[in-house]
Amino acid sequence: MPTFQVRVIILTLFGAVMYASYIGLTLWNKSDFCCGWGTHYRQLSVKHKNEQQKAIAENRPDDAEIYRVYAKASSLIADKYHRVASNPLLPYPKVPLITEAELGADPNILNGRQ
Repeated sequence: MPTFQVRVIILTLFGAVMYASYIGLTLWNKSDFCCGWGTHYRQLSVKHKNEQQKAIAENRPDDAEIYRVYAKASSLIADKYHRVASNPLLPYPKVPLITEAELGADPNILNGRQ
């Protein structure tokens, strides 16, 4: 029958393994979550770029500018999520996900007003 010290050592090792598993799963979940949202925003950026090209072809410069801003915003957000997905030790992207300074655009475009 194991002594008290052996039981304490076994219990400590079990606790350490459980804690390491918890940390590993937490980081994996964070990476998976951010990768999913990064991919979503990357696809949204491509969609907006296609809409921009369509607006340019149809000679609608105002709509083309709005789609350009939306594409840039989606691309910036995707980059932030992919950065966290590739290194889960980084914090989640801050809210707001993008600022007007990063975007370099008229804030009314982002709010849906023209």
